[in-house]
Amino acid sequence: YKRQAEESGFEDAGYFTRVFKKLEGITPSSFKQNAL
Repeated sequence: YKRQAEESGFEDAGYFTRVFKKLEGITPSSFKQNAL
């Protein structure tokens, strides 16, 4: 998720994942799986 993190203005993909999970309640990987 490095590219998505960078496109969202995050330099650290790990931090992006933590913020995403806090806001959405699930990890980016789970979100992607549910979207498919």
